[in-house]
Parts: sequence; structure tokens; C-alpha cells
Amino acid sequence: MSKPNSRMIKAVIFDMDGVLIDSERLYRDIFHQIFSKFGVDFQDNLFDELAGTTLERGGARKIIKKFGLNIDEFAFIELVHDLFEELSYDLKPRECVSEIIGQLKKMHIKLGVATSTIKEEALKRLKKANLCGLFDSMVFGDDVEKSKPDPDIYIECLRRLKVNCAESIVFEDSVNGVKSAVGAGIKCIIGVLHDRNNARSLIEAGAFFAEKPPEVFLRILRYLS
Repeated sequence: MSKPNSRMIKAVIFDMDGVLIDSERLYRDIFHQIFSKFGVDFQDNLFDELAGTTLERGGARKIIKKFGLNIDEFAFIELVHDLFEELSYDLKPRECVSEIIGQLKKMHIKLGVATSTIKEEALKRLKKANLCGLFDSMVFGDDVEKSKPDPDIYIECLRRLKVNCAESIVFEDSVNGVKSAVGAGIKCIIGVLHDRNNARSLIEAGAFFAEKPPEVFLRILRYLS
């Protein structure tokens, strides 16, 4: 993937879970708790496959079918959300997120969120992390017909921000998310690392590079300045 011209960049779009907020670790813990109730050993590779997808758009159904869980789809989704609410009392932004948002606003760069999480749940998390009201556009998993890795979320976010794919930078932490942005034609996708992903898989999916906060954000700020 070629390096974009910094003077062309008009918007920066963030995934939410694992990028703006440190929530992926909670999801993994939640799935382990749920599976233990059913006497099933949760496999981390399945979590990696599902990262960036939407439970309400087939993710829950896939889990239930694969492991033969004795629970219906809607009850499973409700259980996940209830446990997340219980465990996310101290949810915080990832390191340097607040700073990069503030600096990008000073540079008059539009800010977007493109998350597979449904609107009701996403707004709860953003509020807990004190990140509500900072973005020019937010697209949620229930705003589009198909979730990541399909490109619908990023296509819609570009439309709402009124920018084209060559004028945008995306921060993503999942392979499905990177594939979604690639499918939307976005030229610069930056992988955000944490303890539950790896640079190689993100770059193979189409990320320009991948790094942990705060450097991943600071590097882009230096580039745009």
C-alpha cells in the first residue's frame, strides 16, 4: 500500500473497540465466562475470527452453531451485553487517544467512528470513556446491512464525512476491520496493536503498518503536521 500525500488527508476514521477504547480484553474475558457456564472451552482463534464483526449480524449465531450452545441467539447477545456492562465500569480510552483527537481537531481534520458495535451499546462505551460528542460522524453496526469485513460501514462513513477514500486515514485493530476499509477503497489503513492481535496479520490484510499506542497515533500526527 502506497504512502498517501499528507496534504490530501481530510478525515481520520477510528474503529472503536481496541482502537479508541481498551475493550477487546473485556470481550475475551466475557466469552470465556459464558463458555465456562456451558462447560465448553472457548478457543481464542474463534475470538480472532469474530473481532470486528457484529453479534447482531450473525456473529452470535456462528458461535452458537459452532459450539452447540444451548441458548438462543437473542439470549446470547443479551448475556454478552449484560456482562460487558457489569465489567466495563472503569472503561478508558487507549493511550494518547484524547490527545490525537484534540490535535486533529486543531488541524481541522474531520473525525469519524466506524464500529461494528450496535449504536445503543457503542454510545454507552464512548460515554464511559468520555469520548462522546467529539466526532463529526459515527457509523454503527446496525446502520448498515452488512458488518465488517464487508465494506459497507466505511463506505457509509466516507459518505457522511463527505470525503473520498484517498482523503482518509483509518485506524483498525482487526483483520476484519482492515479488510472492510480495503474493500471501501481506503488507501491508508493503520494497524493498532494490543495484546490480542499481531502486526503481521494486519499488514497481510492490507494495513500500511501496525504499532502500539501511543506511538501509532503520534507517528500519524507527525506525518500530518
